[in-house]
Amino acid sequence: MISLSLVALLAAGAAAFTALPLLRGHAETPQQAPARSWSARLELLEQRDRALAALKELELELRSKALSQADHDALAAPLREEALAALAALEAER
Repeated sequence: MISLSLVALLAAGAAAFTALPLLRGHAETPQQAPARSWSARLELLEQRDRALAALKELELELRSKALSQADHDALAAPLREEALAALAALEAER
């Protein structure tokens, strides 16, 4: 009688252990959190790099006289803001 109760208790425990992840739903696992964080960081790094590359290209066009100073200033301002925003977001993640 005790062995039958022990087997039933063991089976119920195993069933509960197996069903627990299904009952919890789609909770984020510890392995997913760093991956999501890394993905966001990578996107910010790419945003920063694109803005800085565009700024460098504008500087080259300005030096080669293909772009006026006024045009350079107008085009560079939003790119600087984009680069600074990405850098600020990267710094905030630390």
